[in-house]
Amino acid sequence: ELTVCMPDGSRHNIYMRKHYNAQQPHISEDFVKLNQAFLDCGVVEKVQFGDARCLLCDANGVFEVTRHVLAPDPECLVTAPHIPPERWQEYGKQ
Repeated sequence: ELTVCMPDGSRHNIYMRKHYNAQQPHISEDFVKLNQAFLDCGVVEKVQFGDARCLLCDANGVFEVTRHVLAPDPECLVTAPHIPPERWQEYGKQ
């Protein structure tokens, strides 16, 4: 469960989904393979939050880029050592 603090000061407890894959317990570590795609497609920007380096995301944009990149091979996020830039260079040009 995660507590979200709203701009008006109210707090809401929400369920937080977690990534799970029985064959690869640390599957979230593979999601960094998409960082360059997100940056190149303009759906995230690098920001500083306190001491942490972060990626500020356009959630819908991240979804669309992810769907585009993974469509030809959905398992590549887990099975490929890296995802080649050719997979996203045509994003938005269709």
